[in-house]
Amino acid sequence: MPTSRNKFKDKPRQIKDNGVRVDLGGVDEFTWHCRWQFHRLLEQLVNDPYAPNHLDRISDGQPELRDALRKRELAGLTRDQLWAKRDEYVALLEAGEDPYSSKVYGSYWIESPNKEQLIVSFKN
Repeated sequence: MPTSRNKFKDKPRQIKDNGVRVDLGGVDEFTWHCRWQFHRLLEQLVNDPYAPNHLDRISDGQPELRDALRKRELAGLTRDQLWAKRDEYVALLEAGEDPYSSKVYGSYWIESPNKEQLIVSFKN
């Protein structure tokens, strides 16, 4: 009986999320997780325009991670830049787009008994 070959044996372990493959165990994976957190911050900025971006502090003492977060525009943004990103994201939601979600983390809209929209988040 022939043995089957593992065609992925020479490739790093990856996750595929939102059509993008990300190598596990490095800075790329961590920044991918941070994308979900950043979108939650954008939603929080609607109610609290001065909410802190905790991603600015998460990479203290880790220059490679800090640079990756800044390159992906998740950290190191001015308040005006955060508000502009918030406004873009809210405009997409109001236009009918689904909130950012991920297989790593998820969120969805529900209606409360008094007909307000709420965001429910869960972690897989």
